[in-house]
Amino acid sequence: MSIENKEWLKATNDFALLGIKFLYLSNGGAILAILGNLKAFNDTNILSCSLIMFICGLLFSLLSNFSGYLLYGTILINEQNKRDNGYAKNCSQGWMYIAIFFAVASFSCFGYGAYKQIMNL
Repeated sequence: MSIENKEWLKATNDFALLGIKFLYLSNGGAILAILGNLKAFNDTNILSCSLIMFICGLLFSLLSNFSGYLLYGTILINEQNKRDNGYAKNCSQGWMYIAIFFAVASFSCFGYGAYKQIMNL
């Protein structure tokens, strides 16, 4: 792997980690905001639905982070072993798609939980 490719891989990994940290902060901040203002909310069903969505968002972002870690590790192991076969490429692409799926699921849970809370106001 050339120097440019290694730098590109590191930059891409850092950017993905920043995105996942954003998901942690947004879902975690929403949970804290709801728990801090429990008396202001009228409907406990919507409140519990929103909390469940934000907690699921946190779990999905954790799974996205773990999948990204496995993706990065798979790429590095393949490069160290000089594997350039189709299986190694498919394995790393699989982890990439799984990480993206969990990140989108986390963002969707945050959006739905926020929507339910806004409709409750």
